[in-house]
Amino acid sequence: EVAAAIAEMARLPNVSSIQIDFDATRSERTFYHEVILAVCRRLPASVALSITALASWCSDDDWISDLPIDEAVPMLFRMGPDGRQIRNRVASGEEFSAPPCRRSYGISTDEPLRNLSAAKRLYVFNPDAWTESSVRAITDLRK
Repeated sequence: EVAAAIAEMARLPNVSSIQIDFDATRSERTFYHEVILAVCRRLPASVALSITALASWCSDDDWISDLPIDEAVPMLFRMGPDGRQIRNRVASGEEFSAPPCRRSYGISTDEPLRNLSAAKRLYVFNPDAWTESSVRAITDLRK
C-alpha cells in the first residue's frame, strides 16, 4: 500500500521525480528496501526516484548502493558525533563512497555549509517558514 501510494504521485501533472524521506533504522532497512523496489516497479521510466540518506549511509554504513534509485541525497545536518568530520571531508571536496550520494547535498538553513561543489544539486530544508532573507542566505552560499 505504501509503494502504491508513493508511485501514484507520478500521475500528478509535471512530476519528473519523486523523493522518499525515511530515516530507516537498521531493523527497518529490509522494509524500506522492499518499498523502494515496489515503487520502482510501479514508476514510469520517465520518473526518477530519489531518497534522502543519512550521511553515514553514504560512507561507512553503505547499504544503499544496490538500490534501484537515481539519487540519494546525503543529509548534511543534524548529524551525530561524526558530523564535524563528515562536513570537513565534504568541504574539502571528498566524495562519498556510495555512488548514489555523489550527485547532490541536503543542507538546512539553520546549519549552512560553505565550499560545497556548485556542480551538485542542492536540496535545502528549512525548519522555519521560508522568507526572502532565508532564501537569500542560501543563495549567497553558492556564490
